[in-house]
Amino acid sequence: MSTPLPELDRGAPASLVAQIAGFYAQAIGEGRMRFGERLPPIRDVADACDVTRGTVQEAYRQLAERGLVEGTVGRGTVVLA
Repeated sequence: MSTPLPELDRGAPASLVAQIAGFYAQAIGEGRMRFGERLPPIRDVADACDVTRGTVQEAYRQLAERGLVEGTVGRGTVVLA
């Protein structure tokens, strides 16, 4: 199963960061992404969504603050919940 990538709506009231974080939070909540599974690398999401790496990094940081993921240098960002 390939890791899902978000499709962003640039006309939506929610920021791009919020859309990315919401996409992965929903995927985790629905069980489409499970404990220990890696989120795609920041660069891959940024390239696929045509956003800056900083945008994706902030979305991943918000997910970590919510206790859904944990980022580790050299290991990537993995699902906790």
